[in-house]
Amino acid sequence: MISNASSPYPVPADGASLLLTFKGPRNTILIIGGNVLAASRAFAALEAGMQVIILARKGSVCDELRWRADQRQVNLTDWGMFPSASTSPLASAPDTKADVESLSVFLADNPSISLICITVHTADTPALARICHAHNIPVNVTDLPALCDFSFAATHRFVDSSTGGQSALQVGVTTNGEGCRLAGRVRREIVSMLPKDIAGAVRQVGKLRRLAKISDELGECDEDESSRRRMKWVAQVSEYWPITRLASMSEDDMKLIL
Repeated sequence: MISNASSPYPVPADGASLLLTFKGPRNTILIIGGNVLAASRAFAALEAGMQVIILARKGSVCDELRWRADQRQVNLTDWGMFPSASTSPLASAPDTKADVESLSVFLADNPSISLICITVHTADTPALARICHAHNIPVNVTDLPALCDFSFAATHRFVDSSTGGQSALQVGVTTNGEGCRLAGRVRREIVSMLPKDIAGAVRQVGKLRRLAKISDELGECDEDESSRRRMKWVAQVSEYWPITRLASMSEDDMKLIL
């Protein structure tokens, strides 16, 4: 954000990304490729609750993706079965104009696809990206930032030390193409600096928020002012209480706050 004496509002500075989070079964991601990176992208999408389609030649699919397909976690589609697919002996990725045409038909037949990742490269990868753009679907192409509409941040999902399970807390870092390795280092630095019970604090604050909303739904407070007061308390507790205290809140503590 840059201030300008002649402008009453911040002046936009190019070079940043619009950081968003996608989740839920209403989103379907198409991953073109069957390599280990494709498996990593698929796992991230599954954790976000998304529907995952893998489009690759049967012989190029890694063990993890085959296992997830067997478990019905992902939909594995063999590109070689398409009527217009190429007959090239290259099994790693589509590489002919026929494959570009078959991708266009596949996207038209699957309008639920909202994001696309291309994790393999051939001479026709730019053409595949153009097909995605023609269908107005954002695409990420590994190692080709000029073709990308979005990128993947260096992320970390925190483990709840109380339960041992994955928590709702995630952090992500991006250098906007300036240094992926450095983004990973910055992520590690951030994670190491946060308290070990940070995930527990997020869990308990989430419970506090839900308890406040349930109180509203049950009609325990008749006035909007009371509802605003409760949410204000939730905000202040989140802002000012020590992380350790947040993580150790009991339900009785929450009721007293509300």
